[in-house]
Amino acid sequence: MNLYDSIMHAANAIESQPHLFDWSSCDVAGCGTPGCALGWIAAFRVGHHEGGAWSGESTVGVRSSEFYDRMRSVCPTDDENEWKRDAAICAHTLRLYAEKYHGHEKPAPRNFARELMAKCERQTVSTEAVSEELTW
Repeated sequence: MNLYDSIMHAANAIESQPHLFDWSSCDVAGCGTPGCALGWIAAFRVGHHEGGAWSGESTVGVRSSEFYDRMRSVCPTDDENEWKRDAAICAHTLRLYAEKYHGHEKPAPRNFARELMAKCERQTVSTEAVSEELTW
């Protein structure tokens, strides 16, 4: 899973299970224990935590302190640290972070109508049928 998707999945998980968000936790979330934003991203990025240390660099590619600085810079509230205390604001801020720093990893939108039309055989109307309809 790319980093953009991992962050978006983490945002969805934090939003849907706010009681499992705890900024002060150092656990990788997802197994019933609270986790911080990096922990939730790690849960989707690297899977179940088997012990040992994980860091911002191994999870999002930048030092934890830079991740926190970036989160503060995109936090939409007047209190730039509110994302640490409120699960809903954290989820929203994570989505803004993903768009700003990893938006280039988003999959291209699919055009289902164009895909369907490409699969269909092109049907043409014969010249005779066209002229019959036009001359009543």
